[in-house]
Amino acid sequence: MKDKQEFWSMLKSFKVVMVATHDGQDIRSRPMAPHFDDDGFVVRFLSERQSGKTTEINEEHHINLTFANESTNDFASLSGVATQSQDRAMIKELWNAYADAWFDGDAETADVVVISFRPTEGQYWDSTGSSILHAFEIVRTKVTGGTPNVGEHGKVNFGR
Repeated sequence: MKDKQEFWSMLKSFKVVMVATHDGQDIRSRPMAPHFDDDGFVVRFLSERQSGKTTEINEEHHINLTFANESTNDFASLSGVATQSQDRAMIKELWNAYADAWFDGDAETADVVVISFRPTEGQYWDSTGSSILHAFEIVRTKVTGGTPNVGEHGKVNFGR
């Protein structure tokens, strides 16, 4: 099982994260670019201040992040709480070429907020080996019975 730091290091390799929020009775997901803050295990995102996701987070702070990297067979999920801030210093810190292309204005003038996500629990699936080995393992267990062993699954508690 991975410890919190090892799990966090794995997450930092992901360049895109699916962010899921509550929209009434529905759950909506959208891809976003994460900024990982090692101090306190926080994931931050820039978002338009007036958007569906910011409204949804205001109504329900509990959200979920999902991570998938098919090339390395690493998959993860984080549950936790999101808050929003219009802190210009933090916006400037997170502003990069992607933000410059995505949002109108610049770090000083864009109508954006920082979404700060603090995980309470994480899960990971570390599927080492190739797709061929995975297929072989599935066929093997179909013939012999049992459950395929295609990697490690674990939980990480962030204690919030």
